[in-house]
Amino acid sequence: MINFLKLNVVILYALAIAGLVTELPFGLSANLRNICAVMLLIHVVEIIAARKYLALYRGSRFDSVMLGLLFGLLHFKPLKDRQKRDAA
Repeated sequence: MINFLKLNVVILYALAIAGLVTELPFGLSANLRNICAVMLLIHVVEIIAARKYLALYRGSRFDSVMLGLLFGLLHFKPLKDRQKRDAA
């Protein structure tokens, strides 16, 4: 389920980038850019709130921050769940 949601987020970002190059049907370009900008701002707040989970990622901290910027809670939730499972 998480991977499906991540795929949808990637598609949303790709459509917003495509909207920078060409005009999308039904005037979606501006709306998608605004949605992506709001999502990125929310993800910055999530990164600040979930700092302790950044260290739980098996890769580098930079990679974890970048994944957090792209996916937000979809990146942190599995890390949090794994921490709880390991602690139990």
